Amino acid sequence: MKLKSLLTLLALSLPVFAIDDAPFQELKTYDFQNRKPVETINALIRGADMATQGEIETKLLAVAQDPATTFAAQQEIGKMLWKVGSGRSVPVLAKWLGDEKLNDVARYALEGNTDPAAAQALRGALATTKGKALAGVITSVGERRDSMAVPVLKGFLGNPDTAIANAAIAALGKIATPAAI
Repeated sequence: MKLKSLLTLLALSLPVFAIDDAPFQELKTYDFQNRKPVETINALIRGADMATQGEIETKLLAVAQDPATTFAAQQEIGKMLWKVGSGRSVPVLAKWLGDEKLNDVARYALEGNTDPAAAQALRGALATTKGKALAGVITSVGERRDSMAVPVLKGFLGNPDTAIANAAIAALGKIATPAAI
């Protein structure tokens, strides 16, 4: 009985932490000027445990998918998802791979995301992106050292766009499996 009372007392004494929605709502209209919502959310991320990171990710994804969210806010969300993104972030980030303005931030967030879906999203984008965005995706696949992408990467070696061919050479060099070499 004493243990149960002690646990109850301990549970009641722990602070209840709820994330304020206000900075996430303010982030929607971010325009590279007032960085208050960005800094507030970044501070939350720095102090967050795993459960809180999941809640932050959920709120960021809701803002990211809101059609009213500005481009500047989407860029900041992508940077934040580098830190707290999980497999739940992959579908949103994968959509951004085809957008020349958001491609870089999406790729960086996916590069560091350990969920297997992140690698799949990048491999899928090898078939759907073009030009500079494709060269970037190839680079990200190389950074992840994704050996499953080797056959597709080899197909880019003779690409007339030298940026794409060079990215494929570099990616295969980073993967460095016998098949890649």
